[in-house]
Amino acid sequence: MARFEEIEIVRWEKGDTSRIRDEVVVESSLDLIVNNRNLVTLFCSPENQRALSVGYLRSEGLIEGMEVVSEVNYDPEEKLVEVKVVADGIDLETYFKKKRALTSSCGGAKSIIGKLRDLELEKTETGFFPETSQLIELMKEIQKRAKLFRRTGGSHTAALAGPEGIDYLAEDIGRHNAVDKVIGQSVMDNRDPEELILLTSGRLSLEMALKAIRSSISTVVSRSAPTTLAVRMGRTAGLAIVGFVRGGRLSVYSGEGRLEGLNRD
Repeated sequence: MARFEEIEIVRWEKGDTSRIRDEVVVESSLDLIVNNRNLVTLFCSPENQRALSVGYLRSEGLIEGMEVVSEVNYDPEEKLVEVKVVADGIDLETYFKKKRALTSSCGGAKSIIGKLRDLELEKTETGFFPETSQLIELMKEIQKRAKLFRRTGGSHTAALAGPEGIDYLAEDIGRHNAVDKVIGQSVMDNRDPEELILLTSGRLSLEMALKAIRSSISTVVSRSAPTTLAVRMGRTAGLAIVGFVRGGRLSVYSGEGRLEGLNRD
């Protein structure tokens, strides 16, 4: 399915009006069915749907890896992915209960973070500790490879990178979907998350921080800004959060110990 379509629009510029053809990003729906139960409907770009589905399950904490997944079937006509998970590999009832609790406004941010303390990343001296200069170059590379954004201006980009550079890259109309797509592909490839860092073009919200933590990714980097809840969660769980990676500079909000090249005097 096409990632963008040409449609006729009216453009006004400096007092002049014209009819032109413009490229608009395609938005599609995807039903994620897990063990014959409709888990969620995602609104997304119509590609990498299997990876999106697996990534969603991983970043929501529903699966640890492909060892509990027996099938991932995509039906492009019905716009759905059916995932089969072994009987003791997933607890849907607990998931729905947690989802309702976390989307409730009761208790505020302190209550939400308190409920999520069990997600603390394992403190380790292993894994990928990127250089600050490397983060600058990786973000430049992501921008170069964001073809859908350059054509339409309507997509977000996410990538997973290791010591040798970018290993996975995806674009989607939703920043969360783009992140789930790269996480999902890495899970399907059985990659070690400690050897990868997550980079994104979008805002780093609490939900984005949680996706990284649940996926055992220790560093999240963005061209954009983090939110206060994301920073608080990062400092609670040991997640490195780096924002505003642009123009030869960056800002470290948490986890500076996971970065090389910082002058800490």
